[in-house]
This record gives sequence, C-alpha cells and structure tokens, in this order.
Amino acid sequence: RWESTGDRVRYSGFLEHRATLWANAEREIFSLVTGARVDVDSQFGSQLSPKLALRWDPEQHWTFRAGYGRGFRAPSFQELLLRFENPAVGYVVSGNPGLTAESSHSVDLSAEYRPSRHWCGATAAVRNDLTDMISTVTVNQPGVPGLLFSYENIDRARTQGLETMGIWSPSQLLALTLSYTLTETRNEALDRPLQGRPLHRFLFRVVSTHEPTGITASARGSLSLDRYYFVDSADGSTSQVTGDPLVQIDLRLAKSFTKNFELFVGVNNLADAGDAFAVLLPRQFYAGLRGNY
Repeated sequence: RWESTGDRVRYSGFLEHRATLWANAEREIFSLVTGARVDVDSQFGSQLSPKLALRWDPEQHWTFRAGYGRGFRAPSFQELLLRFENPAVGYVVSGNPGLTAESSHSVDLSAEYRPSRHWCGATAAVRNDLTDMISTVTVNQPGVPGLLFSYENIDRARTQGLETMGIWSPSQLLALTLSYTLTETRNEALDRPLQGRPLHRFLFRVVSTHEPTGITASARGSLSLDRYYFVDSADGSTSQVTGDPLVQIDLRLAKSFTKNFELFVGVNNLADAGDAFAVLLPRQFYAGLRGNY
C-alpha cells in the first residue's frame, strides 16, 4: 500500500534508579524506584516519560505498591498500513496512515498477600488517562462486504478498573491461577465506552509439571463479557451493538528430553471463538521442537 520507498527511525533510552529507604536485618521494608524514558520517532516526534514507584513490605506476608508513569506509543507499521481480509468470518482490517502518536498518564495501587509459599492473592486498582489514544473502530464503507475495522485517534479517553488474582500451587505438580478484571472505559470526546473492551473478564490458568518424565501440560482460558461496538449505518446514524460472551481456551503439552531440548504440541482457540466483531484467528493446531545451546 506504500507507493514509494519510505523510512522511519526510532530511538529510545531510559534510566532507572532503585533506592532502599528503610530495611532491617531480614528484608527491605520501604523502597523507591525513579526513572525516565525518552522516545524519539522520526515520523511522530518525541516525548520524555518519567515514572515513580513505591513499595512497602510492613511484614513478610504483605506487600503494597503505588506507582505513577507517563507513556508514549507511536502507531505500529500494521496500524498504519495493514490490509487484511477474512471472508470466512466477514470482516476486513485496514490500517490508517493518518494516525498520530498517543500519550498517557497512569496511576496504580496494589496489595499482595502471601500467607504461605503455596498461596498468593493480589488486588490492584489502575487508572489511565490517554490523549490521542489509538483505538480500533468500525467503519461503514460502501462496496466492502461485512464489517470494516480500522484505527483512529481518540482525542481524550480513560480506562480504569480493578483486578483480583489468586494463585494456588500445592506442589510442582499443580499450579492454578484465577483472576477477574473489571475495566470501565470511556471515550470522553463522544461520551461512550471504548469499542471492544470487555467490562468483565475472567481468566484461569492451570499448569502441571511431572519432573521425572519432563512432561508439562497447561491450559488457559478466558471469558469476556459486555463488549460494546458502534456501527455506522448508511444513513449516517450510529448504533451500539453488544458482543456475545467470548470464551477462549488454549491447551499445550510439552516433553523435555534435556534442559535444552523440548517437543511440544497444542491448540489455540479450542472453542473456535470469534464473531464479526472479535478479530480472532480460528482454531489452530500446532507442533514443534525447541532447543538452545
């Protein structure tokens, strides 16, 4: 889609410093991390992004964290120039060469509780305020069958929510992770939710490793609820559509012959989830060998 030769140069660098403000003979009690990152993009300009993070461990079972950071993200090559059609499901994804870079301010607070080495629980609250946010949108385009997805900048947007997670690992043979995320989003320019972001999302992950045989089996899955989409009609009006519940399941089985060699098989999207709004690959089987030296 690019009619002539082009080039783009991106540079980035960061500095970070971690300081222990209070400690005893057993552990650090209060620590501080400061840092800054600079991004320079020949096409989308530059930004300095500072960050500040605090960690407090009042006793061995509890950890509290607080942080602030500024972010910068230039559009990717795919978001600018991608052209992808999936006629089996009925959608087209087209890039937008007119995108600009997004920037953000983020704040997070979290608490973690570890009553034993077999249990861990955590909860976090996050708030992100974004300017020129790069977001997926549906576009009405005559002559294009099905839905056309593209990318646009949203002048002002926010995402905020809560996440809770629990991990149970009674032995190396079993590790179970459960989590729930509540995410409230807003396109502040249009006063409506951000498209495609689920309000509720449940996740699980199970991993079982049998050390004597070197076999590891894993399963992960998610349930996404209340996904909102906004479709432009031919008469210029916009209608809101709520996506169906989305269930995604991935399975993987691996056999290690040595610490440097592994054989694996698996399937992604076992439930063949996806609809005209959820841009997902269909059920996919894979197998492979992995080694390192």
